[in-house]
Amino acid sequence: MTDTTSLAELEIQLADAQADLALFQRLSGAADRVTRLTAEHDKAKAAHDKADAEKAKAAEEARFAGLRDLRITETPGSKSSSVLSSQFHISYTRDAYDMDVHATVPQPVSRPGFTALEPNVLAWIAQRHPDKIPASIMALAPSNVDAALGSYFAGLRRGYLKA
Repeated sequence: MTDTTSLAELEIQLADAQADLALFQRLSGAADRVTRLTAEHDKAKAAHDKADAEKAKAAEEARFAGLRDLRITETPGSKSSSVLSSQFHISYTRDAYDMDVHATVPQPVSRPGFTALEPNVLAWIAQRHPDKIPASIMALAPSNVDAALGSYFAGLRRGYLKA
């Protein structure tokens, strides 16, 4: 007969061995699981990135919806040839809700310069119509719309442009 102490020890050892076998079997298939899960992860990440890009594009479209017919005119200043002395007239059309007719109607808008523009309109000009930004402003940072506008606004705050 087997003694109860050795039976208890054998049961513990058997349970440990079964746990080791289960771990071994799980680890034996780990390479295949990693390969499969990596492929699934890459596919899910690509789908997620595509959905995020579509969502960002839709948000941008919504932000600029209803803006059209942009016109920018420049009147150079008489005192100097600096872009800071120039006067800009910016006009565009946006959709606005008319309470009288209970509908969205085109509304012409006119602003006396870039500083009078709403941030989304300035972003619309910079992103969608950089070709309409006057050459005098674009000369501040050729081929970089954001830097050119940034230099122009910094110059307006300071009262002069850095060379």
